[in-house]
Amino acid sequence: MMRQLKDLFQLTDRFYVPTEDILLIDINISGVNMDVDTDRVRMYVRLLFGQDFPFFCAIPIRKNTKYRIKNGFLYYDRQVMARVENIEGEKSDLYDVKENGAVLTLPDYLFRVEHMDPTSNIVDIGILQWIHKNFDAWMDHYEQIDLSSLQKIIIKQKNWPNENSLVQYILQVYARAQKLNFCGELMYLGNQLRSEEAMKKLENIENFSYCFQLDYFHGKSTNLEIGKKRLSLSQSKEIMAMALQQDWTVNYTYLVGIDDLENLKMGMRSLLTVTNRFPIINIWQGNDPTVKGKEVPNLEIFLEARTAIEAIYEKSRLKPQILDSNQPLWYTRFGDDILW
Repeated sequence: MMRQLKDLFQLTDRFYVPTEDILLIDINISGVNMDVDTDRVRMYVRLLFGQDFPFFCAIPIRKNTKYRIKNGFLYYDRQVMARVENIEGEKSDLYDVKENGAVLTLPDYLFRVEHMDPTSNIVDIGILQWIHKNFDAWMDHYEQIDLSSLQKIIIKQKNWPNENSLVQYILQVYARAQKLNFCGELMYLGNQLRSEEAMKKLENIENFSYCFQLDYFHGKSTNLEIGKKRLSLSQSKEIMAMALQQDWTVNYTYLVGIDDLENLKMGMRSLLTVTNRFPIINIWQGNDPTVKGKEVPNLEIFLEARTAIEAIYEKSRLKPQILDSNQPLWYTRFGDDILW
């Protein structure tokens, strides 16, 4: 977190990072103070200097921060820094303000585990109705007659009782979407799709992507949501290599600020060969209940991580996509490449 405003310009020179990016990163780390009945807000931020562009931010509400929002403006102490637009609390990604209808993230289905047969190829009728309900809700909200204008559908349902149930759900989502003229990308964001047998069942899905939910390397292991087991980095790499062999688009999620810098560099270099899309990298804001006994690092640590990641990906031709992350490390520039 910046101690005073002049730090902004000193850090720009030190790290060769645009001033706009440093300020937006610091806002993500520090949070904002405003009078709302929610823990986080989503908004567009238009800085009063640099690029006149609406940057999307998903920011925690905190009392002990120098940033505050009042009357549609963002202040650092008493200095006005930006206009803010479309402020809203956290809600279903079905109507994500950031995507403007281009991406639909299916909400979690609250299934009853005892009704899921591990050997069955039939999805519970309640799940089918859930899929139909959410597609219909999206079409009503955006006044569309089908899903032909939709660019991406994201499935990030957690804690399936078994891999086969997940596979059948993905197939049902795809089948229903096709009937509604969907021709965009279908992404699974999770880590329960692990076997070659399961992946082969999805081979007829066009434009399928697998974003492996990793979040942090944390030394030699990372969290796996199935049965609270641990999955090593090498095991994660094997799964992503298997997915890459299916001719899928493959990347992973990562939260900067949990691993130390050396573990970050080690993990990203290791996974560079098994991905063909830049990872979805977000700033860790300290709100992950699975990470205990650790505080959000200072601003310089995030800027050092940004520099290290750019060096790792310098020759890969992969770079971050603005719409992929809610708390990104990059806003206007990645290395020497302009992002907007």
